[in-house]
Amino acid sequence: MGRVLCIDYGLKRHGLALSDGLRMTARGIETLERPRTRAEEFGRIRDLVREHEVDLVIMGLPLNMDGTPGTHHDEVLRYAEALTEFLGIDIHLVDERRSTMQAEHHLRRFGTGGFRKRKGRVDAVAAAIILQTYLDAPAPKDDGE
Repeated sequence: MGRVLCIDYGLKRHGLALSDGLRMTARGIETLERPRTRAEEFGRIRDLVREHEVDLVIMGLPLNMDGTPGTHHDEVLRYAEALTEFLGIDIHLVDERRSTMQAEHHLRRFGTGGFRKRKGRVDAVAAAIILQTYLDAPAPKDDGE
């Protein structure tokens, strides 16, 4: 079983997080400033998938607090579909409600320097929160159990 990569999709940059080999813990690995072309962007993600032996990618799915589709919901769906085709790896969409707010709170509380430094890290921390939520969720049961 390989690692899990999480992408917290953004218009200007994506937060990226990675699980450990046992899929127990998540850590933010980088904030990817979106390149000019999708080919460059997908190429960087492919490089991370290969480098870290990733066999599952998850992405945060923007939902409003009432569960309805949030801002950029449809864009994330299209992006996930295109990335799935490019990588040949399944992409699971995970509810990302409150992840950015939790990340900002965490960075303020535990400190990482000034506002600019926090702003640059918040996306990777949000991705780690989304990924940890996914890793901590109970595994789905088989129909045969």
